[in-house]
Amino acid sequence: MKTIPSRQLATQAAKVWKQLDREGPLVITRNGYPKGILIPTSDLTLLNDLQEQLRARARSAVSNMRRKAQETGVSALSAKAIESEIHGTRKKRRRK
Repeated sequence: MKTIPSRQLATQAAKVWKQLDREGPLVITRNGYPKGILIPTSDLTLLNDLQEQLRARARSAVSNMRRKAQETGVSALSAKAIESEIHGTRKKRRRK
C-alpha cells in the first residue's frame, strides 16, 4: 500500500484524489508515522464501505481481547470464577 505525507494531501489534494482512484487505499503519514488510511468510495458504495470498516475494527478489537486474555491467563478462568468476579465488581459499584 502506497504512503503519502499529510503535507502532500494538504497541498496537492487533486493529485492525491487521482492517485486514490488509480492505486486504491493510501496510508497518510505525519512525520513519517502512519496516521490514517484513505479508502476509495462512492455514493453507491459508501454505506457498505463504512460497514466493512466497522466490522474490521470490531474483529481486530476481539482479536486483541483474546490475545490479552491468553497472555494474562484470564482465558483459563472457569465459568464459576467469571461469575464470582462479575458479582464482586457489581457489589463494589453498588457501594459507590
